[in-house]
Amino acid sequence: MIKSEEQYIEQGCKKGDRKSQASLYSKVSPRMLSIAIRYLGDKAQAEDLLHDTFLKIFDKIDKFKYTGKNSLYAWCCRIMQNESLQYLRKKKLLLDFDDIKEEQIDTDNSEDDDSFKKVPRDVLFSFISELPDGYRTIFNMYVFEKYSHKQIAKELGVKEKSSASQLVRAKSKLIEKINDYLKKEER
Repeated sequence: MIKSEEQYIEQGCKKGDRKSQASLYSKVSPRMLSIAIRYLGDKAQAEDLLHDTFLKIFDKIDKFKYTGKNSLYAWCCRIMQNESLQYLRKKKLLLDFDDIKEEQIDTDNSEDDDSFKKVPRDVLFSFISELPDGYRTIFNMYVFEKYSHKQIAKELGVKEKSSASQLVRAKSKLIEKINDYLKKEER
C-alpha cells in the first residue's frame, strides 16, 4: 500500500518529528488561520489561537485516525473551529440568544443574496469580521461550515429559532454594508 504525503506527515507528527510538524503547519495553517479570523474577527487574536491550537494538535495527534485523503487536514480545521468557539465562549463574546421572538425572524432576503457576489472576496470577509461576535459565529457555522440550525443550537446551547434569527440579522447587516459599498463603487 502506497502511503500519501499526508500519511507520512501524520506518522512523523506522531513520532514528534519536527520536520513533519513543520510540514503539517505549512500545509494547513493558512486554512486554519482563515477559520479563526472568520470566527474571532481579529487577526492578532486568531494568530495567537492558531499557535495554541497547533500545540493542542501536536499533543493530541495520537488520537487521530487516518480515514482517507485530506482527513488529517480536515481534523486540524475542525479542531480550529472548536477552539475558536471555545475561545468565544470563554471570553463570553457570544450574544444572549434566548430573548428572540418568532415574529422577529424574517428569512426572505433571497433577492439580496446576489449582492454578495458583486463584492470582492477580501472586502466581504472584512465585512464578516466586523459583525458582532454572535452574528459572525452563527453566520460562519451556517454558511461556511454548513451546519443546520439544529446543529448550531446544539453546539452553542441556544434555541433553533434564535440561530435562525441571528443568521437573518447577520445577513441583514452584511447586506447593509454591501449596499453601502456598492453605492460608493458606483460613484
